[in-house]
Amino acid sequence: MKYPKHLHFTQLNTPLVKLKDHPFGYQLYVKRDDFTGIELSGNKVRKLDFLLQEALTKGAKRVITCGGVQSNHCRATAYMATKLGLKTTLVLKGEEPENFITGNFLLNRIIGADIHFISETAYQHVDEYMSELAGRYSEKTYVIPEGGSNALGAWGYVKAFDEITQQLPEADAIVAPTGSIGTHAGLLFARWLKKHPCQIVSINVCDTADFFRQKLLHLALDFKLQFAPQMTIYEDDIHIVDGFVGTGYGQVTEREISKIKEVAQKYGFLLDPVYTVKAWMGLEMLLKEGKLPGEKIVFLHTGGIFGLFAHGNRF
Repeated sequence: MKYPKHLHFTQLNTPLVKLKDHPFGYQLYVKRDDFTGIELSGNKVRKLDFLLQEALTKGAKRVITCGGVQSNHCRATAYMATKLGLKTTLVLKGEEPENFITGNFLLNRIIGADIHFISETAYQHVDEYMSELAGRYSEKTYVIPEGGSNALGAWGYVKAFDEITQQLPEADAIVAPTGSIGTHAGLLFARWLKKHPCQIVSINVCDTADFFRQKLLHLALDFKLQFAPQMTIYEDDIHIVDGFVGTGYGQVTEREISKIKEVAQKYGFLLDPVYTVKAWMGLEMLLKEGKLPGEKIVFLHTGGIFGLFAHGNRF
């Protein structure tokens, strides 16, 4: 498959590990996209390979992006941009931590990103805020949407789907968390481009399944217009499982803490508290109820290990 011009910071191929001794009647694999790097760990770097290439092509000297205080995307953007000689501005939702500086926010402070905090209400219009902020800088800026989730960024997971289906050609379903829909979108677009039967399922960790379904349809239209004129994605093609947001995005209850410990102690790998633990609980429900097709199921581990440290006193 021919991809748009892109960088190659992602450490590839990430491992596809078969889990043994699990209680579910499927063959279960974990795609370890937490292995994409160290400071670049997680799924966002795959998208940034494409987005930051475009930033360089357009002559940008600074990138602006946004997310929560413990955003994996913001951290990965800041570190990759620095490697490329670009300055970074981060727009973070909520209030600045005063006493407990840890996790991704600590790493963003270390790298020297220019950090702006805005209220949750103002964050509802964050794209407009970033556009206005870009005009304040004298150097040319490149704005990256939340999670790198646009048509170009989706190519990161078009490429990842190609990698997964080379590692496991007979994969029947891929299950992933979604918080901005870009990862799900890339996998789904690749499924169409490759005419592969593998079903794509995501577990939303914020908002609702209906919200993300409509967002994916809009993103599919952008991708079609820019890259794949023949592509058609229907609403029935989009499988998003609601019910695992818990008390809210980034909110971690004892239920999530307990599940992180259980998975670590049983299988020897770490889930993060914002994305993968909630997606794993959704996966367990789907497996127990036999709601996934076929036999070979891939769980996409999207990283986020640094977010654990913000909850260190709870384990």
